Amino acid sequence: MDLNGVQAQSVLSPTTRVSAARSSFGAGTRSLSKLCVEAYNDWNGRGVVRRQRAGRLIPLCLVPLWDVELAVAEVRRNAARGVRAVAFSELPAYLGLPSLHSRY
Repeated sequence: MDLNGVQAQSVLSPTTRVSAARSSFGAGTRSLSKLCVEAYNDWNGRGVVRRQRAGRLIPLCLVPLWDVELAVAEVRRNAARGVRAVAFSELPAYLGLPSLHSRY
């Protein structure tokens, strides 16, 4: 980042396809989808402690949108590892999931 002249923080955002949960949610089974989300988060957050020294790279973890309890557990798991941001679809209803504006 120093060599490229980056002076501010940078968010490590997944691609639109991943952040919309299309690749993980469509993985076939819910258990496989959960493993895909966890694998991505493990890969993306692996160097968080090392990167925090510079304090400029911010990884975004994904959550299993199809299950509130799994989503909460994944956010807590990543928070314990030092990840402080979450990426998820702004319109889960387009994926056949409950709206953010519902009680779910």
